[in-house]
Amino acid sequence: GFKTKMAPIVSSVKSAKVILKYWDRRHNATADMIIIEGPKAGGHLGYKNNQIGDESYSLEHIVPEVVRVVKKYEDENHCQIPVIAAGGLHTGKDIYRLMNLGAAAVQMGSIFVTTEECDASLAFKQTYIDASEKDIEIITSPVGMPGRAISGEFIKSVKSGRERPSRCSFHCIRTCDYTKSPYCIIKALYNAAKGNMKKGYAFAGANAFLAKKITTVKETIDLLKLEFQKAVKKEGKKTKNKPDRITFMGKFRRPVISVYVRCSRFVSRIHLPFLSCMKYSFLKEYAKLKQFLISLPSISKTRIKT
Repeated sequence: GFKTKMAPIVSSVKSAKVILKYWDRRHNATADMIIIEGPKAGGHLGYKNNQIGDESYSLEHIVPEVVRVVKKYEDENHCQIPVIAAGGLHTGKDIYRLMNLGAAAVQMGSIFVTTEECDASLAFKQTYIDASEKDIEIITSPVGMPGRAISGEFIKSVKSGRERPSRCSFHCIRTCDYTKSPYCIIKALYNAAKGNMKKGYAFAGANAFLAKKITTVKETIDLLKLEFQKAVKKEGKKTKNKPDRITFMGKFRRPVISVYVRCSRFVSRIHLPFLSCMKYSFLKEYAKLKQFLISLPSISKTRIKT
């Protein structure tokens, strides 16, 4: 089997079908999981501008469709492929709702930016805390895709045409023509991560404005679990998946919380292993779970049976 875990990020049932079919035919392999990133996600979006606010492209519509396609594929190929929902999820109630729609887990990012453990600058985190709902907007990225970010001095400067680069310092994207680009995205993201918000901006999910203070990862996860339990009690039923379950992914031997929370410098699409993008150890806060984690079995690499 492969050591590398494959987790494609899709935004439609069509793209999920194409990936599964192509990997099957060309490589006799399949995805270890499929992440459905909805239009309320932060950063670059896999949607056209007119689709972002269209309810027919929401997670509530896409997740059940992808789950049905994946289930059929699992039955035909005798494998298991968890479907993970992402984009704009901020509460335990959100987790409950998506799991009841068939998602095996969720991926969350923005909610963990305003934690002490996140290695982004304090100024970057403060941008989230100070933001209101109207401050979160859709921008046009130099890479040619729409993106969701928190409005600020830099974005206003971009709109007025004052951030056009005079040269290309990185050559990071082959299709990027700096003479036509409104700004350099690499410099903007780097400056923001370092706290220079006058020369950068923060990508953020649609509900990032709900952050009110700096917390810890433990406090955030505890709140998610409490909110999830309240949702279960209110609805009077339970989902098949437990959001506080901890397990191992393959041979990485690193703990992963099944809601696939993660916190990275640019709040990017990295979602596993849970500790891979951290400079600190969550085990300091979960020391009591150490022996429990060691006792858990590994999940083997999913591969199509021939």
